[in-house]
Amino acid sequence: MNWIYPLYICELILFFTAFHLSKKDIMAPSVIMCVMFIISTTVAISAADQVEINFGAESFGILVAGISTFILTEALLQRWFQRGITRKVKTQRLFELQNRPFHATHIQRWLIVAAIVVEVPIVLWYLHDLHSAVGGFGGEVRAIVTQSLGNDDPVVNPVLYQLMKIVKALGYISGFVLIQRILAKEKGFFYMVGLLTLMVLGMISSIVSASRGGILQFLTALLVEYNILWHQKNGWHYNLSYKLIRFGFLCIITIAPLFYYSVVWMGRTDPEDMREMTEVINIYVGYPIYLFDLYVKEPVAPVGFGEESLTGVNVFLNKFMGIESEVRNVNLEYHFENGFFLGNVYTFFRRPLHDFGFAGMLVFTALVALLFSWIYYGKIKWKTRTVGTDCWSIVYGYLFYWVVLSSIDQYSQTYISLNTLTILLTMIVMYRLMTGIVKTPDGLKYRKDSVLVG
Repeated sequence: MNWIYPLYICELILFFTAFHLSKKDIMAPSVIMCVMFIISTTVAISAADQVEINFGAESFGILVAGISTFILTEALLQRWFQRGITRKVKTQRLFELQNRPFHATHIQRWLIVAAIVVEVPIVLWYLHDLHSAVGGFGGEVRAIVTQSLGNDDPVVNPVLYQLMKIVKALGYISGFVLIQRILAKEKGFFYMVGLLTLMVLGMISSIVSASRGGILQFLTALLVEYNILWHQKNGWHYNLSYKLIRFGFLCIITIAPLFYYSVVWMGRTDPEDMREMTEVINIYVGYPIYLFDLYVKEPVAPVGFGEESLTGVNVFLNKFMGIESEVRNVNLEYHFENGFFLGNVYTFFRRPLHDFGFAGMLVFTALVALLFSWIYYGKIKWKTRTVGTDCWSIVYGYLFYWVVLSSIDQYSQTYISLNTLTILLTMIVMYRLMTGIVKTPDGLKYRKDSVLVG
C-alpha cells in the first residue's frame, strides 16, 4: 500500500484541526506548517508515477506524529499564555483601538539619512571584499558561502561581516516600519524612498550571493509583520484569514516563475543548463516528502550529537568553548531514484530524527512549537502595541521562515546559532535606538516614551 494518500488525508484533517484550535487564524504557526505539508504532498502525489516510490507506513506514522505534536503543543500553550485574555480584556483592547488611532513608529529624518550614509560605504566595502575573495558574484559566491557555513568562517573581513549584520537588521526594521506607514496611510515620499533604500541595502548580501532563500525569508517576514500590524490596527477579533489565503495563492502564482528564472538572473546556472519548471518545483516542494521516506527506510548512522540539526551549536562549542564536537556541512546527501534527481532536502523532521531518534524528534518539535507559541501568543497577540511588542514582531517575522520551510527542510542548523542570536539582538537594539533617539536643542537624547505606540 502506498501511504502517501492516507498521509494527504491526515494532513487535511490536521489542518482543519489546527485551524479550529487557533480560532481560524491562518497565520498561526501550526496552521502554516499544515498548509506547507499539504502543498508538498500534493506535488509529491502528482510526481508519484515518475519516481515510483512506495511511501511507507513508518514514514507516514512519523510525519503524522511530528505534525500532531507541533499542533498539540501550540494549542496547549495558546490556552496557557492567553488564559488571562478574558472578554473584559478584549473589550478593553477594542476600546483602546477606537480611542487611539493607529500610527506608524516615528523615526527622525536625519536618522534615516545617517543610516543610508553609513551603510553605503559598508555595502561597497562588502562587495569589493567579496569580489576579491571569490572572483565574482552569484553562483560563485553561493558555492563558497555554503561551504563556509559548516565552520562559520566568514568569506569577508570579520569586522565587515559583523557590520553587515547591522545593515541586514536595518533592512528588516525598515520593512517593518514601511508596513506601519502604509497601514497608517502616513506614506510621505521621503520616508518611503529612505525606507525602501535601507531595505534594498539590507538584502544586498542575499542578492549578490544568489540566496533565493534569504530573499524569501525577507518576504515571509514582511507578510507575517503585515498580518500582525493589520490586527493591531483593526483588532484581533477580525478575521483576515480568507484574504490572506487569496493573497497566498496569488503569491504562489507570482513567486514560482520568479523563483525558477532567478537561477539564471542570479548567476547560479546557465540558461542551457536549466531544468524544467515542473522538475524544479518537484525537487524543492514535492520530493522532500519522498526523500524523508527513503531516509526512514535506509537511515544514515549518526556520528556526533546534533550533527545535522545543531550545526550552529557545534560550531560555537568548537570555536569558542574548545569542546570537540562533530561539525558537518549543512547540506545533506543528494539522492537519485529511477533516473530522477530528487535533491537533498528531507522535511522538518529528518534532521532531529537522525540526531535524537523518534522520541527526541518529538521533543525537538515540541520545543520549536513552544518558541513560536511563546512569542506569538505570549508576546504579541491581543497585547497592547508597545515598543516591546514591535520588537517581538520583528523577531517573530525573522524566525517564521523556519515554519514556512517545514515541509522542505529543517532550518534549525541556521537559526540555532550565534549568528542568528547576534542578528536578533542587533534588530532589537537598532529598533529601540532608531525610534528612541531624538534631536533636541540640548543635543541628542534617548527617550523611552518617544515611540508612538498607538
